[in-house]
Amino acid sequence: MQFYMRHLDVVFDKMILTDKVGHAYSLGKEGVEDVMEIIRISGGWTNEEF
Repeated sequence: MQFYMRHLDVVFDKMILTDKVGHAYSLGKEGVEDVMEIIRISGGWTNEEF
């Protein structure tokens, strides 16, 4: 669980501290899906638009 929370913290920091394109990295499918959802939310897109 500690790794998972750290993973989300890193992705969150990348979204608010940089203007670079989001990059999904993870050790599992769920982690990548979480990153994609964070990118979608941070872009203000609906599921259909994304």
